Amino acid sequence: MNSVRKYVASRTADTVSWQNSTLLTGDVAEAVRALKQDSGDGDGDGVDSGEIQVHGSGDLIQTLIEHDLVDEFHVLVLPVLVGSGKRLFGAGTVPAGLKLLEHREFRQRCRHQHVRAGGRGRVRGHGPGDRQLVSG
Repeated sequence: MNSVRKYVASRTADTVSWQNSTLLTGDVAEAVRALKQDSGDGDGDGVDSGEIQVHGSGDLIQTLIEHDLVDEFHVLVLPVLVGSGKRLFGAGTVPAGLKLLEHREFRQRCRHQHVRAGGRGRVRGHGPGDRQLVSG
């Protein structure tokens, strides 16, 4: 993990000390857009830098969704009802169409869902409390 290039988005950090880490400053969405455009082995180090992963930041994910910067999700679902806490796709999430690419179950406890973003969706209501996501 130390040898992998890492980019850190933070509202509070001024520096990062982890090996091969770069702090993203300014407009994070624009920084990620630039990283995506510079995909492939653009720096000649033999490493494909085209895949960007986000671990453990619901706020960053929301920002990336809002700016159409998410291509795929790998979501692990555990059979647990928490009842409170931070939601990954809570109120204010931009509606989006998703296409299931793969799903797997591990030991009847954890499910992995691999989905591709299918563009902006729109929510269409048929009546009070009745909402449906329409891909588009």
